[in-house]
Amino acid sequence: MNKGTHMTSNGRVARLTALALATGTLVAAGAGTASAATSTSKGAPLQYGQAVGSVLRLEINLPVALPGNLLPQHIVQDISLTDGTVSTLTSAVTGNALAALGSADSNIPVVSNLLAGYKSSADLKGDRKPAPGGLVHIDQNGLKLDVLPSTSLVNDPTTTLNGVLSASHSAVANIDLSVPGLSTALGPVISQLTSALGSSVGSAGSTSAPVAATVTNTLNTLSGQLPGAAAPVASAINQVSSTLSSTLNTLQGLPTALADTGSLLHIAKLNSDRSIVRAGDAVTATSSNALSDVQVLGGLVTVQALTSTATATAAGVAGKASAPTPSSQIVHVKVAGVADLILDKTGIHLGDALGNIIPGSVTDAVNGALSQLQGAISLLGISVQDGVGTSKVSADGRSAEAHASGAAIAINPLKAAAPLVRLSMVNSNALVAATPVTLVHTVGEPVTIDSTPMLPRTGANLPLTGAIATGLVGLAMVARRRRLAHLAD
Repeated sequence: MNKGTHMTSNGRVARLTALALATGTLVAAGAGTASAATSTSKGAPLQYGQAVGSVLRLEINLPVALPGNLLPQHIVQDISLTDGTVSTLTSAVTGNALAALGSADSNIPVVSNLLAGYKSSADLKGDRKPAPGGLVHIDQNGLKLDVLPSTSLVNDPTTTLNGVLSASHSAVANIDLSVPGLSTALGPVISQLTSALGSSVGSAGSTSAPVAATVTNTLNTLSGQLPGAAAPVASAINQVSSTLSSTLNTLQGLPTALADTGSLLHIAKLNSDRSIVRAGDAVTATSSNALSDVQVLGGLVTVQALTSTATATAAGVAGKASAPTPSSQIVHVKVAGVADLILDKTGIHLGDALGNIIPGSVTDAVNGALSQLQGAISLLGISVQDGVGTSKVSADGRSAEAHASGAAIAINPLKAAAPLVRLSMVNSNALVAATPVTLVHTVGEPVTIDSTPMLPRTGANLPLTGAIATGLVGLAMVARRRRLAHLAD
């Protein structure tokens, strides 16, 4: 073989190798003379990643229509979403990233129309890194909010060996949604609460109703413990007394507070972040979402903070895939800005901090009062769906997934088929896969592409790769359906 022939052979092998690397699906196999030498080299792994996040879905079912039909009786609004995928499983290498503030499922026109233009979308076939917008303050038609810059970017997953392949971020701050005539639409709720609270809690200063009588008697018992009490005990008694008294007063004033409010929703901040990162043969997808200080119906219920994160890693090798199970969420809330409560799937409870400081000598009396107050709070029909985290990792290290289904709170004082208010919060999903590729080539003449591309030593071949791709698409659809089903509950 002369020098020119040898260079031509090497050039053909190089082109075949490049083809295999570019498509991520072919294995180059050489066929030549009996004396031709064969060798193997490691090619670019087949990789797939998806991360999806949603922060908040607000659903409101008003008992009667708003004056002037300002909004529908059934209101749905999604706020702050991220989504994106990366794939080299087929010759059509893909990568995309989306950051948006709403969705097409929302039906509050004043919100949807204003938020529709504030999104960032990146794609390998188009703009890979759109320029982020600046801070935008919106104050129109009862909606006030600050749109923070949304960002998205993608990089070629076949040439980015270490770094970010896809990422997106969306955020909103200081959201206030108010509706004129809301108290009129809440008329049946206000009437129901006035009647129910009047008979069980009583009016301000009254001790004829069961709750007011029990709380008043307990306050007198606590007051009797103060003379001669040590400073730490006296402080605890005063704190317990203050909580019992303020909770009773707030419950008594709930109907008036609702009648005076025009506020549907206040949110301090929403963040949705997702990324897909490559580190050699490993691909990691992460979805992180958070919100803080959500106040519904003028502060009737306040959610202080919620976060969720789902992370999954796969490297195509046994023992090198992971997906930590996301922690289930316990929702810390305040009812009417007074009672520090924990809502979980077992019911509504007073926070442990207060329970730990109750002096032993008055524990029974205080627990009796708390039980009465919790019974009265239950008239609001508050229930919770606790957040649940799940994960799955394949034994061969080729796939991993993690899902954090967000918590949900419902307020249903009328015990209607659809709750007055439902908040579905911070849903995160991450899914990844990686399959190693081995290139086999022969230095010799002629050089051809084997008719049955395969992955030597791993037992994988093109049909198997296709099955992996099909399975991952199925998993991706399951993750998306799980998210949409959760939002639609």
